[in-house]
Amino acid sequence: MMPSTDAPPERFFAALTGTSQTASSDVRLRNPGTDATFSKVRWGIRPQEPTPYYVVQYGQFFRPRLALMVDLTHNKAIADPFQRVAASGTWKGTPIATSTPLVSYLQKLRYTNGLNTLGLVALYRGAGPESRFQPTFGAGPHYAILWSRNIVEGQENKVHYRGVGFGWQAQAGFRYRLSPALSLQAEVKYTDTPGQAVTAQDGRIDTRLRSVHETFGLVWSL
Repeated sequence: MMPSTDAPPERFFAALTGTSQTASSDVRLRNPGTDATFSKVRWGIRPQEPTPYYVVQYGQFFRPRLALMVDLTHNKAIADPFQRVAASGTWKGTPIATSTPLVSYLQKLRYTNGLNTLGLVALYRGAGPESRFQPTFGAGPHYAILWSRNIVEGQENKVHYRGVGFGWQAQAGFRYRLSPALSLQAEVKYTDTPGQAVTAQDGRIDTRLRSVHETFGLVWSL
């Protein structure tokens, strides 16, 4: 019997770090008697506190240039409560239409432990597995699991790791092969994620968190 010439499947694991920028977004707060929107809320990240920004990826090529990959990204989004925003809608039954510091209505809103997304990505590699330089392109859906804190009307609510729904992501980058088993990777990624939270008054906060990520790290071929 002739020995099999089939190559083993090419699997890989990547560990990355980096940073991100989240675009301004409208935040809608619905509490008993309240339905208010705060326009163009700006977000920060603080990538190294209290937990570092990171990405882990695991995947397998089922063709020389096509792979499926699981991508776990731990991002953060923090609203500065002292930024000035336009507020509209109703607050405790009273119409509002004003420019005001966010803290006047919403004393804290942050996703710091964090803005976690678990994605299934179709990955295309622009060169064969033996090439030293390998461009990569990917896209797919992700599911958001958020750890959030907010203070509304002086009452704080912490929500630990709550699934809030689906978003999507797209990414492009490259790998530079150092050896058959080890590569450097750099990547830019865009994510669009639901930013939902619940308040201590059984209310709800909704926004869209749209982020651009810059990551780098190492890839191990398994």
